[in-house]
Amino acid sequence: MPRPARQIFLRGLLCCLLAVVGLSCLAGSALRAEEAVFSYRSRPVPDGMTMDFEEALMRLALDHTVAAEGPYRLQPAPGRATTLRVVQDLRLRTYPGQMVIQTVTPELVRDLAYIRFPVDSGMTGLRVALASAGAAQATADVRTFADLTRFSAVQGLGWRDVGILQAHGLPVQEISSRESMSLMVARGRADLYWRGVNEVDRDIRLARTGSGVTLSVAPGVALYYPLPKFFFAHPADEPALRRLERGLLAAWGDGSFHALWREYFAAALSGVSFEGRRVFVLENPDAAPFLADLQRYELPEVQALRMQGQWIPVQPLNAQTGPPQPPPD
Repeated sequence: MPRPARQIFLRGLLCCLLAVVGLSCLAGSALRAEEAVFSYRSRPVPDGMTMDFEEALMRLALDHTVAAEGPYRLQPAPGRATTLRVVQDLRLRTYPGQMVIQTVTPELVRDLAYIRFPVDSGMTGLRVALASAGAAQATADVRTFADLTRFSAVQGLGWRDVGILQAHGLPVQEISSRESMSLMVARGRADLYWRGVNEVDRDIRLARTGSGVTLSVAPGVALYYPLPKFFFAHPADEPALRRLERGLLAAWGDGSFHALWREYFAAALSGVSFEGRRVFVLENPDAAPFLADLQRYELPEVQALRMQGQWIPVQPLNAQTGPPQPPPD
């Protein structure tokens, strides 16, 4: 091959090689972008919504990070029947990149990575009781916390509420199924089913449509205990969790978090009032390190509820020197 032709051939070959290398780099970049994978817990979608709040909040937060940190992919992990199973998945990293909202416990804080942002703005700690018509009528006569201890309650298997209620002398049974809890209360096998103010309307509706039973909100009484709910993840997924945190804080700052929260919860909270109720305030020692976070991210709707009713502090049994005292007149 003549020398000029050989030079032209070599230059062409070099250009082809450079093009291949460039395409490989582009493919590698696209691949790296695809590696920003997050998993969310599959949960029932509320009426009128296209997704559960947990998934919607993850999407909102991650959308706030795309400009600075690139695209992401959000994929579902199978739903689990109980809190214990969900926590086990996180500990074992069954689904890499999974972020799950859970109530704070010392064990979760010790073993998992988390974001100090109470995603429900603390409203789940404001609790009223679902009851049958007869039990609901009986709670209208409650004047002291000692009166309330005569009512039995059901709560979910593995819920932090169980330990809090028992520590203050309230009898509680742990049940794995929400449907079973509603049935037990409706049929008089337990008196009360304590729920967050954001959960009441949904649970009454589900009990009616799913099991054909009628529950009502017990009048006159309510509970409050700080119950921070954070996003948790396996420590190996902490870089991804920090990205989610940056998005959450950005959504809080521009008001879009509040808008999403109102979309999911404003209607439910509008039907709940603490006016005229005795609100027994229970201690949750697990929440003590995070009280400032609850205060920092408290929304006006939650604050308004906390300003209503007669609030009565109750010490846990190991700190009481006698029976609970009646409130002052």
